[in-house]
Amino acid sequence: CVVVLSELCLGAPSPRYAPYVVAKYALLGLAKCMAVELARYGCRTNVVLPGLTETPLTATLPKKLFEFEATKNPLQRITTPEDVAGVVAFLVSRDAVYLNGAQLTVNGGAVMG
Repeated sequence: CVVVLSELCLGAPSPRYAPYVVAKYALLGLAKCMAVELARYGCRTNVVLPGLTETPLTATLPKKLFEFEATKNPLQRITTPEDVAGVVAFLVSRDAVYLNGAQLTVNGGAVMG
């Protein structure tokens, strides 16, 4: 079982982020190909797309950004590492045995669709 962590890239990207955005879309394409090609070996491949998450990587972002993003979220908070870990744990469990090629957005409903 393979779980790819990426990001949901919506709307116009910020200037100078082309390599980052291209890499994220490439991960989605790779995961889809893996879902098809590895299925014959009993290997499932799924993608988890977290929203803005408090991690060491985002620690340098302004606190106001986190507060603003939380106000736009139906659950009034941003994603935690535990939120993402729970979804990954589900995907590698026997409960998800028939999920293959799925993209699960973990963002509290901030982006629906």
